[in-house]
Amino acid sequence: MRIFFCRFLGKYAPRKVYIKENGSYTELSYKEFCKRRETDGAYVDKLMISVLSAVAEIERENIRVQTMEGRIQKVREGKWNGGFAPYGYQLVNGKLEINEEEAVAIRTIYDQYVNTDIGANGISKYLENHGIRKSELHIR
Repeated sequence: MRIFFCRFLGKYAPRKVYIKENGSYTELSYKEFCKRRETDGAYVDKLMISVLSAVAEIERENIRVQTMEGRIQKVREGKWNGGFAPYGYQLVNGKLEINEEEAVAIRTIYDQYVNTDIGANGISKYLENHGIRKSELHIR
């Protein structure tokens, strides 16, 4: 005998169990199926694993949906949606605001990138030569 599939009634309670015995399918109520445990408990255990797997999958999907909805709501409210504030910004009440002390370095980096062809290493040397050191940056 092999469990083929279950139909569920309500949120998680199985209503009908379909099993395959000797090449044909048999429909049993959940109670009838549980009574067969007396002869072979493995089938009920397989059913229980199936039910618990389905519940876990539903729960995982609920968590994913709620997480995404929370992130979308934060965006609607205009709030920052992830981790530390990027360099040049600071978090104030959940919103990003420009940090004027660090913004000077960011503007210099963009200016050098757009108006020169010195590349990332050249920009790094330029910043170091002009007194903007790594220790002053709060890179995380």
